[in-house]
Amino acid sequence: MPDHKPEILVIDSEYLIAFDTAQILSEELGCEVETATPEAGREVLRTRRFDIVVIEVQDDRAMTEALAAAACAAGGAVVFTSTSEEDRDGVDGFCQWPVVLKPFPSGEIARSVTAILHARRPTAR
Repeated sequence: MPDHKPEILVIDSEYLIAFDTAQILSEELGCEVETATPEAGREVLRTRRFDIVVIEVQDDRAMTEALAAAACAAGGAVVFTSTSEEDRDGVDGFCQWPVVLKPFPSGEIARSVTAILHARRPTAR
């Protein structure tokens, strides 16, 4: 039986950053990656499930919280990206999920996503 390829959604207000992040994850982890703006991401998360959702922390914290809550409600994990040092230790209400500060080296985002994938993988018995 083939292994399940992780499905990842990258939500970022900057199209090029979302595209670059998706490309990094796709190439380094061999996973399926889609991109969306924050507004479109809300609708995507209503209809689809992803293993991990990479969410850019928005100035509109309510939008960030809504996106993270939708990802979690669908059973997905979250990795936040942010340009603010204030977010380094976590996003209020979602401190269990890592924050990768921008600009990030390609390996850093891949390591954060890989760590979550390994933590969520069922153990063989």
